Amino acid sequence: MAFFRLAAAADNDSEGLSNTKTSWVETQEELGVKAIIVTERDAGLDGMRLMQRSEPQAAIHDAVVRVYASGFVGTELTWPSTWSDRLGRDRTPSIPGQELAGAVTALGYGTTGLSVGQRVFGLTDWYRDGRLAEHVAVDADAI
Repeated sequence: MAFFRLAAAADNDSEGLSNTKTSWVETQEELGVKAIIVTERDAGLDGMRLMQRSEPQAAIHDAVVRVYASGFVGTELTWPSTWSDRLGRDRTPSIPGQELAGAVTALGYGTTGLSVGQRVFGLTDWYRDGRLAEHVAVDADAI
């Protein structure tokens, strides 16, 4: 299996504003978790790839969940939120799938109402990476 890590590079646009672009870079090191990644809008279901990605980190008010089950429908690949964030910026590569069931493995600062080991389920934010991964970071209010 090939291993990939997400690399970020900053560049300036024509107005001198800094933009951060991400891309997958092949690496020899094995990273944290497996995830199904999509990178090309026009590829459809054929564009889905199982890849390694770094272990997600919980942000403020997030929980990291070990995913036991996740839902996915093929039309998600046509939804704008699969390919761009709320401001319309490209967010590929992305991970589809928004429904999940699993168990909490870590909590972000300020997260309340959940505990490590707790079983959870929910429908999560469509503008964040989806749930077709072994572990995911989600907004604690969504589970």
